[in-house]
Amino acid sequence: MNKLLLNFALIGIAIVGLSACGSGSTTQNNMPIGGSPFTGTFSFGIGNASGINTCTNNGAESLTFVVQSGGSTSFYDNSLTANSLIITGSFANNGQAVSQNNPCFTGTVSYSPCGAANQGNITFYGCSVSLVGSSYIFNASYSITPANSSAIVISGTINAVK
Repeated sequence: MNKLLLNFALIGIAIVGLSACGSGSTTQNNMPIGGSPFTGTFSFGIGNASGINTCTNNGAESLTFVVQSGGSTSFYDNSLTANSLIITGSFANNGQAVSQNNPCFTGTVSYSPCGAANQGNITFYGCSVSLVGSSYIFNASYSITPANSSAIVISGTINAVK
């Protein structure tokens, strides 16, 4: 009888332990609308790229953005000049189920010193947003094509936190 009770106790401890393992994990979420901004890095900066027909990578660029519901989301680079607008566009499905929409964002490059990227089209792919503790973490890949072409002139990654 003691062995039977011990077995039940061990099984109960194992079940509690396994359920606790998932309690600190990340979960997929919708993009949070409004509130404080996301701050993050575009690796292959857009507002600090250079060149005319071919864009040169001059390093990563820090951007901020606030996801807007049913409207245009704007990305700013405050290191260029205060509130330098770099990108405007919209998240697919208003940012709902962002990891299931591919592409999840389409927009226009408002400013880039690289002529081929300036006023070009930007698209985010492979998007994910996870809630870790009280912070949202957003990751995606992106590509930019000139307004009159389908040739990719800049591609890179986005990593941001809110």
